[in-house]
Amino acid sequence: GEEGVIKVWNVTGLLEGGRRPVLVLDFHRAAVVSLDWHPYDAAMLLAAARDGRASIWDVTAERDDDEEAKAAEEKLGVAELPPQLLFLHEGVREAAEARWHPGMASMAVTTGADGMCVWKPATL
Repeated sequence: GEEGVIKVWNVTGLLEGGRRPVLVLDFHRAAVVSLDWHPYDAAMLLAAARDGRASIWDVTAERDDDEEAKAAEEKLGVAELPPQLLFLHEGVREAAEARWHPGMASMAVTTGADGMCVWKPATL
């Protein structure tokens, strides 16, 4: 959306009168301009926003309530990051599109004012 929020809806819920998204990812600081679901993993979503970042999300992930995991997150400085965030690619000037590479499922392609960038996240 224009406010930098990604909302995931359950289509079945909408058909049954549901009015709330099943997941709200409030992370980007500017308009989200492109979304693309992974071709083989239905839980993985690629997004690009005008804040210069492209992000990869696992919409099924939840925060770990384990005290040891919380302490590790705080120590690493990632406690404020959403648990669904898998990877963050920065430096996409005026993002226009984000797509999964059609031939290599672990690669993503972004386009913007500075051209095209093909990248492979190390965490996937």
